[in-house]
Amino acid sequence: MKETKSNKNSNYFLLKAAISILVNALGFYLFIDVSTRYNPKFGNTFYIIVGCLLIAITGIYLWLLIKDTFFREKKRKKSKAVFLKK
Repeated sequence: MKETKSNKNSNYFLLKAAISILVNALGFYLFIDVSTRYNPKFGNTFYIIVGCLLIAITGIYLWLLIKDTFFREKKRKKSKAVFLKK
């Protein structure tokens, strides 16, 4: 049988979470370490902005990933059955 990629599969959740945590760590590295060096290649402000953007984007993505995985709302019925009187 053919396996399909599903959001319900825990392996894909862990893979997505691990990648987002690594990107978040890269953002912290750029923000804390590279931006405080004496003379970085592109300037301190560039590394501060890129580090903050990476931290913010991965934080939002990780929050949405956890929310969609663990806090799903039940689907509501769109319409009720209507019985006509004879």
